[in-house]
Amino acid sequence: MDLLLLTAIDPFSYQITPDLGLLYVAAAAREAGFGVELKDCRKLRWDCDDLAAFVGTARPAVVGIKSFSNEAARVDQMAAAIKQASPGTLVVVGGPHPSMAPALALKHMPSVDYFFLGDGEVSLPRFLRWVLAGRPGNMPDEVRGIAWRGSDGLVVREPEWIEDLDRLPLPAWDLMPPDQYADEALGLFAPAFPAAPVMMSRGCPHRCNYCGSQAVAGRRYRYRSVASLLAEIDFLERNYGVRTFAFVDNSFTSNRKVAVEFFEALVARPKPVFFTFPNGVRASSLDEELVRLMERAGCRLVGFGVESAVDATLKRMEKDQTAAQVTEKIALVRRESDIYITGSYILGYPGDSIEDVRRTIRHAWASPAHHAHFCVFIPLPGSPVYDRLVAAGQLDPDRWDPEALTMDRTTGSLPGLPRDQLVRLHQWAYIRFYIKPWRLVSLLRQIKSFSHFRVILRVILKTFV
Repeated sequence: MDLLLLTAIDPFSYQITPDLGLLYVAAAAREAGFGVELKDCRKLRWDCDDLAAFVGTARPAVVGIKSFSNEAARVDQMAAAIKQASPGTLVVVGGPHPSMAPALALKHMPSVDYFFLGDGEVSLPRFLRWVLAGRPGNMPDEVRGIAWRGSDGLVVREPEWIEDLDRLPLPAWDLMPPDQYADEALGLFAPAFPAAPVMMSRGCPHRCNYCGSQAVAGRRYRYRSVASLLAEIDFLERNYGVRTFAFVDNSFTSNRKVAVEFFEALVARPKPVFFTFPNGVRASSLDEELVRLMERAGCRLVGFGVESAVDATLKRMEKDQTAAQVTEKIALVRRESDIYITGSYILGYPGDSIEDVRRTIRHAWASPAHHAHFCVFIPLPGSPVYDRLVAAGQLDPDRWDPEALTMDRTTGSLPGLPRDQLVRLHQWAYIRFYIKPWRLVSLLRQIKSFSHFRVILRVILKTFV
């Protein structure tokens, strides 16, 4: 086997869906002529012993693992187990953590050989070609978006962003068949199952300083053609019975012309299709006409990054919006359509007070949104706000728990934001939001099966236990 791709081991993962990034990388490696396997360690419920047993038999030349920041310690344990089971295997890690903070990734994962940054579909096949040739001489200059330990310290080559996304082959869906996953969907809710994640665009021009999307996907928007996206929808529907498509784009509707072309194509399609925007859309991009078109095309859920009810906080986030502007757009969607709405909120942003947190919770409760996603502030390594906290001495990069970089935990107390009180408020935010009878009824109506109910229960237990 030339390449084995893995999701991170996570015995407590509350949501398990096909990983679109790994599927794109797998397809690109296959197209270049390499043998590829993909194992979803979350779905298989593997631990390091299971992984070592498989690798010891398969002996892949290269193992690639996707890592978020909170998975860094576990991914390093995986790399160590792989090295012990198959000493000749190279371990590479890609995904958000190395893309945002390659120096920290190198420090957190000493068992890993190389780190891939940004788009990996072009550079990884070039890297594999070099490895399978016996690694003659220095790594070829054409291998971009990679970092490793050199003799004089960290070596980083900047990513090569893929401008024409139609060059990419369709994701290798046979390696993670959507119909073999339980009734789960990005954003938890879907009008019908099976559901699958899909991508129309990459990149984000906005400057929200808590986010790392520009390091992961670039700053400039890059789009697939509508024809390419429709072909993938047809393929997934025909081969796997997919009924709901969840878009992972950072802000699908920011390019109105492309969005309208896609929605109109779906309206004209003989067979209707459902789709959702769990990652959210930019509030300023919506108006009455576009919302009505989205609903006719099959949109059933849209997320809004409200983040805070405090405009001073939104300004510190460099969000380029006010709470009133987002509230107005949520009301517009409720007024013009039957699309379900999720509001996302960050509790305890640097500079906030406990009263600011309570104000945001009250704002969410009063909102007409059907769902809310409350996240305790996460200082993502490599994000602008993380760097500012380190520079101000409010965050020690040498003393932190990467496992705490999740929505329901916090790495420590910031001024005016006691850690324990913030976690309790996070739990209270969900209770207060969903205590409204109409929201409970709406929630129950959206549960599609016992399997779907178990997914929602898993999220509840992770938040409160």
